[in-house]
Parts: sequence; C-alpha cells; structure tokens
Amino acid sequence: MMKIAYILTWNLRQRDGVTSKVEQQVEAWRALGHEVEVFCASYLATEAPFKANVFHRRRVWNNPIAVITNRRTYKRLCNAVRDFKPDVNYLRWEFYKSSLAKLMLDIPTCIELNAIYDSELKSRAKTSNVDRLRYLYYLMTGSKFERCAAGFIGVTQEILDNRQVELSGIPTMAIPNSTNLAGKSPVTFEEHGEGLPRVVYMIGADNPWHGVDDFLKFAQQTVGQLQFDLVAGYEHAQDLLPANVTWHSYLNETEFQHIFKSASCGLGTAGLHTKDMEEACPLKVRDYLSAGLPVILPYEDTAFLGRDTPDWVLEVPNCPGGLLVAKDEILDFVNTMRGRRISLEEVSPYVGSDYWEARRMAFLKGIASPALKA
Repeated sequence: MMKIAYILTWNLRQRDGVTSKVEQQVEAWRALGHEVEVFCASYLATEAPFKANVFHRRRVWNNPIAVITNRRTYKRLCNAVRDFKPDVNYLRWEFYKSSLAKLMLDIPTCIELNAIYDSELKSRAKTSNVDRLRYLYYLMTGSKFERCAAGFIGVTQEILDNRQVELSGIPTMAIPNSTNLAGKSPVTFEEHGEGLPRVVYMIGADNPWHGVDDFLKFAQQTVGQLQFDLVAGYEHAQDLLPANVTWHSYLNETEFQHIFKSASCGLGTAGLHTKDMEEACPLKVRDYLSAGLPVILPYEDTAFLGRDTPDWVLEVPNCPGGLLVAKDEILDFVNTMRGRRISLEEVSPYVGSDYWEARRMAFLKGIASPALKA
C-alpha cells in the first residue's frame, strides 16, 4: 500500500473532463488499496465535487502582482503535502513553481504529461500576448523544472517519444486515459424528432486542436443528412452555427448522458494536426464508449494502437479538412451504426481503468521512496 499525493492546478468545481478523470483515478487507486489525498490550486473557488485540499490562487497572467500571493499559495500547498508524508507524489503537468520544484527534490514525484507542450504552447502563442508570455516562461523554466521529477507517465507514446532527449535517464511509461466502467451500462437509443442520425461532439475550451472551424464546415456540408450536438465549455455566436448544429454549454454527467441517448456516434478531437500530433486518448471518447456509442476518430487513439480496429470505430484523416475528405465514409458509418450500442465487455479491453490503473500503480511503486520498496 502506498500513500500518494495527487497534485494539480485546476478548477475542480468546473465539472469538465479533467475533473472527472482525477476523480476516477483517485477512486481507482483507493480501490486498489492505496491512501490518496488530492492537493489542488484553483482560482475559481475553494470547493470541489469530491474530497480535496483546495488552495486559492489568482490568475497570474492577467495580474502580475499575483505572482507574490501565488508563491504563498503553492508554499502552503507543498507544506500540506509534506504534512501528509506521501511515499510518492503524482503531479499533473504544471508550469514551473519554485516550491513545487523543491518538493519534488524531497519526495519522489511522477509528472503526468498530457500533451506535447512545446508545440501546444507555441500554437497558443500565436493567439494572444498572454499566451506568448506563457510560452516564453515555459522555454526558460520548463526543462529545469521537469528534471526534478523521478518519473514521467505520458498519456500517449508519441508524447514520450517527442521528449526522448530531455527525459533521458528518467523512468517513463505510456498509459492512456481510461475510465471506470463499474456500475455503468450503455444508454438506451432514443430516436430524435427530426428523424436524421445525430452525432455528438464534446470539447472543452476554445483551443485550435478541437478543430471547431473544420467541424462547422463539415456540418454545413451535411445539412439535411446529419444533426449534431456540440457540447462546449465556452459560448459561441448562435447565429453563426449551421442549421443542423445544436450548441450546449457545460453539462453535468446526467445531462450529457441524456444527449448520448439520441446520438448514433461520438466524434473525437478533430484538429490534432494543429499541434503536429498524430496520437491522442481524449477523455470525451472514453465518455462516448462508456455510454456504448460507436466513435469517429480523426487521429490515432492510443487505446487501439497495435490492435485490430473494431467495426464500431471509424478512423478518418488527421489533416486540415479531414472530416470533409472523409464525408462519404462518415455518412455511411453513421447510418450503419444508427441505433447500435456497444457492450461494455467489448469496450473494457480498450478503455477500462482496471488494467491501466494497476499498471500506473506498479510504475509509481517503482519510483517511490526507498523505504517503501525495501
């Protein structure tokens, strides 16, 4: 049994994919017999939908004076972690913080890498001055910070391969995002009123790798053939949407499960090419599959690499306009899958958490404190 401190900077009150992922990971680790505490810095509110130690921080990029107050916040967070006396820390990737760097030198820490940050931050840097500052800060401090870690888990092998030189000599493992399927069952299909097959597309913030512009162009070209439910974490000009797209803001699990009932398929990330990436394992696809939905993947999903692709998965090109390139294939697939639900027995070997979280715990034990391994 290990004592694990899960450390992250996130707004857990916002019930998005990351919040659900953290909650499911912690539940899975506890089910395996480990003692886990969450330590989170958040600027929205000192609340969370599950038990967590939340420390209030400010948005530093919009308020430079917050650098001072945030130093105190992270120092308090790190002191709380030390009081917990974990065998190992699990840190969701973070920008450099001096207090976190010192903590990593004191307690073995595994950093979870969720993206190729060089290309992602560089891509964002083109959009605003704030993002340019974030990118410059990363270039100046990122490598030094990450060298304090005792190990890295990448959610894809591509992420680790991209960092091969920087991470040389540090233990690494690729473990894709997974989902806890216990107690779940596929949603019942319910035909929607307009009689056309529906596709659901869930996205988070307004980031280029979601491929929203390409998605909307594809939707425009399929008016009268498909209907779409677009679930997003930001507002959009409703009058600019194609007639066959219904926009939904953030939904809780009960609400998006209701949308899944009328969906024939779920669409995965449609703009990964903007980050010069080919491989991913997005949480939304795990949500689709745990509801029994067939999926359309405009990228290579880590869960299916090296395996025969099931007939309930359609892979389409990961390139600008890739959805339109595969328009006929998508229409055929959606109509073929209309009303079909995939059993969780079929889904489990690809995205179930039982297997993947046991592997994660074995990796953490390998980098934990020497006293634990002895």
